[in-house]
Amino acid sequence: MNIRFVARGFTLIELMITIAIVAILTALALPSFQSFIRRNAVASEVNLLIGSLQTARTLALSGSFQAGVCRAALVAGVPECATAVGQYDTGHAIFTINPSKPPAVPGLVTEFRSYVEPSINRPVEMLASTPAQINVVFDRLGRIANTGVTGGVQFTACYKGTATAASSTAVVPGVSIFVARSGRITSVPIAAAQPCVPNDARASY
Repeated sequence: MNIRFVARGFTLIELMITIAIVAILTALALPSFQSFIRRNAVASEVNLLIGSLQTARTLALSGSFQAGVCRAALVAGVPECATAVGQYDTGHAIFTINPSKPPAVPGLVTEFRSYVEPSINRPVEMLASTPAQINVVFDRLGRIANTGVTGGVQFTACYKGTATAASSTAVVPGVSIFVARSGRITSVPIAAAQPCVPNDARASY
């Protein structure tokens, strides 16, 4: 006796049901995925600046010179510190101040150690420091050496989506970075729907 097997494919109704289920699951997962991407963008920007601040402080502690971080941009392929306060997500650089060497650029900067490029499409705004500082400088003991800074320096990072949008915590929480007068660096979250401003006094440590 011959047994014949007939290959059977999906019917149109089965295919439509499968597509509908996939569409529903995608619609349910999309908001969570978008929130993850946005939170990760804020965390990445915060980690970049904290890493630069820690690197500058380590350089100051390990050498006989001061080191710091400044708002910067590439000019003819060379980092150049900004001359006015502003946003750190537009790029920043790590520099050293060595009294035994002539300045590399006008001002105190002797040598640039590294440059961090601006965020892609600038989805996060790293607000200017409070109090407003063109740069943050550490002395050989790892303390903040900026003149006039008595309680430390604070930064705030919030999501904004596009280069022209206003930053806020309406979409995802923000983060405040605190550099204490002693040089200690910490961060705390800014809850969703709260003003995108420093919300802690840790910089006074």
